[in-house]
Amino acid sequence: YGPPGLFLNTTSGWRDAGAEWGVAVDGRYDTCVLGDVNHDGRLDLYLDGTVTQGKNWPDYFYLQASGRFTDAIPPEVAAITADHGALLHDFDGDGALDLALTGQGPHALLLNTIGEDTARRAVRVQVLDRRGRATTAGAEVRVFRAGTRQLLGMGLVDAGSGYDSQSVAPVHIGLASAERVDIQVTWPANGTRQVTMRRAVHVDGRRVTVVRLR
Repeated sequence: YGPPGLFLNTTSGWRDAGAEWGVAVDGRYDTCVLGDVNHDGRLDLYLDGTVTQGKNWPDYFYLQASGRFTDAIPPEVAAITADHGALLHDFDGDGALDLALTGQGPHALLLNTIGEDTARRAVRVQVLDRRGRATTAGAEVRVFRAGTRQLLGMGLVDAGSGYDSQSVAPVHIGLASAERVDIQVTWPANGTRQVTMRRAVHVDGRRVTVVRLR
């Protein structure tokens, strides 16, 4: 429980970039989740303030643009006074990430209303091992414009972000544009980096593309 931090990985080690990126706020925080909620190809950030000793530290909903986060939390979301629990996931299957929050009252489920066409502009990738099991936490998923090496987005297979969480949810990658993409999955195996490709995948966030590692 403490102030948030944002550290960038550089060739010389980790660099504290919290102030530069606009997230160096004072407070006590226990949960954060990352995801592209508006499908512009950039990761956004929900930061969940804790409730402790009678004080509720404010939540922030940071949208990313031009290498910086800007808080855009609606007042009705801030009023939920969420605590210890936040999850970005496509609950209604339209392709866009929705937001679930736990707080001092009933759990809140906030559906994303970015519009049907924009919601579909994403890929969801379920990575499985060669036996069809979801044992691939840490696998890297990269999405390229089809037939090129133009990187459009990337994500990691997550074992469960949030607070005391566990999941096997697909990797969600929002896209600013593209109709077909190549999906590359990199997975450490036996001291090497194994790469599996799926080519010319149609972009439709309502569907889940399954990639099974060899």
